[in-house]
Amino acid sequence: MFLLLLFTFFQIETFSVGEGYFVLIDSPKDGTTFSSYRLSNPERIVLEINGSLKETFSNLSPPVIKVEKTERSNFTRVIFHVEERSFYTVLNRGNQILIGFRETIFLDHEDFDSIAGMLREYVKAEKEVKPQPEMEVVEKKRDESELISIMMKEREVSRKRAEEEKRRLAELERQRIEEEKRKLAELERQRIEEEKRKLAELERQRIEEEKRRLAELERQRIEEEKQRLAELERQRIEEEKQRLEELERQRIEEEKRRLAEIRKIESEKERERLLELERQRIEEEKRRLAELERQRIEEEKRRLAELERQRIEEEKRRLAELERQRIEEEKRKLAELERQRIEEEKQRLEELERQRIEEEKLRLAELERQRIEEEKRRLAQKQEKRKREDIPHKKAVRTEDGEIRHLTVVKAEKKSEMSEKISKLPVRKVGERGALKNLSFRKFAEFSRVSLEITGDIDYQFREIKGGFVIDVRNFGKIPQHVLHIIDTRAFNAEVEYIYPKRVDDIFKIYIKAEPGIAVRKSEDGNIVNLDFFVPTIK
Repeated sequence: MFLLLLFTFFQIETFSVGEGYFVLIDSPKDGTTFSSYRLSNPERIVLEINGSLKETFSNLSPPVIKVEKTERSNFTRVIFHVEERSFYTVLNRGNQILIGFRETIFLDHEDFDSIAGMLREYVKAEKEVKPQPEMEVVEKKRDESELISIMMKEREVSRKRAEEEKRRLAELERQRIEEEKRKLAELERQRIEEEKRKLAELERQRIEEEKRRLAELERQRIEEEKQRLAELERQRIEEEKQRLEELERQRIEEEKRRLAEIRKIESEKERERLLELERQRIEEEKRRLAELERQRIEEEKRRLAELERQRIEEEKRRLAELERQRIEEEKRKLAELERQRIEEEKQRLEELERQRIEEEKLRLAELERQRIEEEKRRLAQKQEKRKREDIPHKKAVRTEDGEIRHLTVVKAEKKSEMSEKISKLPVRKVGERGALKNLSFRKFAEFSRVSLEITGDIDYQFREIKGGFVIDVRNFGKIPQHVLHIIDTRAFNAEVEYIYPKRVDDIFKIYIKAEPGIAVRKSEDGNIVNLDFFVPTIK
């Protein structure tokens, strides 16, 4: 008995209307949690719900081929085998879930009660059709043909409206992508320009510094070279003087000996002739020595020029090597600085995320407290109102899981799209307008979460569309301006690429871009509605 109280049993209703198949699931307790996703090969729609489904699925009609149901310890998995490229939509309100299979389903601005009421009234009208006398058969067929004609027209109008919606969404997506590309290109261009300017400034400063350093090195080298050449020249002159003095001394000694010999052998005339010859020889020797000196100087100049050229080549190679080493060192320093910047940015983001989580916990605790106070006040007002109006109500049944309240079913009013044969349906509208206070996104390890923070009674529904999902929020109050901003999640590598909120007339639409095959799980935590998008593990 205890297990039965903990486990929730759901009631289901199935409807086959025209070319569509609908399933309405009702839970006796609030806080229904479910998830839905699509599988391929073959085409299947999976619905997982936290409870047990006692009834079976009957009256199957296209596009649903067959239904499989598997019950686990804490949830039930229902697999709808559908035709290829079939459309489906899941609507949720409170403890009721409506899943429908039809191409043009729920594209009109209809609320949950209106759709459920129309489905029940349509099935009721079909059951009440009885055989009539033969004379009335023609009139019946004519009415049915008119009904089918009206439904076909409504289907065509819905199809055109869906195509128009798809085109509009595609155009909005294209414009958004173009604007995003333009902004990114502009930011990239500005960043590149700034980077180029900084690099040019750094390169200019480096070149100026290098020029100053090279000029200083060149000046020092020239001074050292001048000193070295001056020292070499001085040494050479000293050596040359010593050599010439030695030669002159030897020559004089030789000459003295020769003259002494001449004086002994020849006469004065012969001596004069010898002196003339000696003079000529000395002149010839001077010319020869001058020529040798010139050749030596030319050779020395060539040698010094070759040494200078080799020194310049060696200096160029050394500077090129120094420049390469400097560039490598600069690259290494920049890489190290970039790594340090990334580490600091990660630490800063982690710290900001931690602070945001702490603030979010405090805010959620405060919101939960306010919601409980508001719920108590609202319940007190309702009880007071019921006492004043003296409306009889069924007592709430208390269980270990809480109170189970009986729902009062009110028929929806007549819609213009239904056949003339269907009577007027009183539609129950939500009395109080809720408020959508915030729309947020968080990336977890295995799923992405889109959270709606609401107050009051919010009527919302979501459906799968080409390229993702859309959530329609109704009867909302004022929406904060920051909620209308696009949330780009591509930097997180998330299952959701971006979230595009937009207000259309009296409906607030939240477009969620996602890859095909992404599963959706809905849960509630106080006044927070969480929609988790993940990759299903079922094959």
